[in-house]
Amino acid sequence: MLQLFRVHQWYKNLVVALPLFFSATALDLGNIWQTAITFALFCIISSVNYILNDVHDAKKDRLNPEKKDRPIASGRVSAGIAIAIAVSLLCMGVLIGFLQQFVIAVLLLLFFLITFVYSYWAKEQPYLEFFFVSTNYIIRAVAGAYAIQVYVSPWLILGTFFLALYIIIGKRYAELALPDIEASRPVMVHYKSGHLRDFVTIATTSLLICYALYSFSSAYTYLVYTIPVFIYLVFKYSTHIYAQDSVARHPHNIIRDRNFVTALLVYAMLAVIIVY
Repeated sequence: MLQLFRVHQWYKNLVVALPLFFSATALDLGNIWQTAITFALFCIISSVNYILNDVHDAKKDRLNPEKKDRPIASGRVSAGIAIAIAVSLLCMGVLIGFLQQFVIAVLLLLFFLITFVYSYWAKEQPYLEFFFVSTNYIIRAVAGAYAIQVYVSPWLILGTFFLALYIIIGKRYAELALPDIEASRPVMVHYKSGHLRDFVTIATTSLLICYALYSFSSAYTYLVYTIPVFIYLVFKYSTHIYAQDSVARHPHNIIRDRNFVTALLVYAMLAVIIVY
């Protein structure tokens, strides 16, 4: 069940905590509770999307060396049982969302619908798929802001968008190194190495400029001192993208990079001191 739910990918939903941290309300127990509930709800809906995606892609996943052992592709979980679990989780997640906040429930449904369209159509549309994935990250961030009832900053939307764009394009570039990747991900036929490298550069530049401008214009002007560390984090991750290794294809593996983790802890310490 843990593999079916892809628990190891729930880290993506931590984006809902960005408004909590940067609004300087992370010491408010009420806000922490609301953010935790929102995070849990997005984890539930994420698992629904993962299950439905795996049901749809079972045949293709059997041809992918990194996906052939997934529960549905390997036959350990039947498609019928998987769909029943997904429907149950969807109903539970949306119901709890309505009990929390109407807006949260709407955002959860929007998140589900966008991912559903992505799984069954958009992920086979070259370049358009990048924007579907990035939009879902924005929805997570906006939900986090509504959960604690703080202003939805344009910087939150832009920063989240460019970060997601950077990661997803980097992932596709790294996937080009896999043998016969087109069999399990047909959209890869349309991608060329040179083009994706250029797009990684554009996404990287946009992300760094966005963070720098936010640091200068935010209420916490001392955030400018975190810019060098932020740049290092982006550059260090980029080394994995250009190496086309498993970290770029599976971003959660970045925890194996000691230098990246150390820099991330330094960034977190500086940000806490400056914001709080």
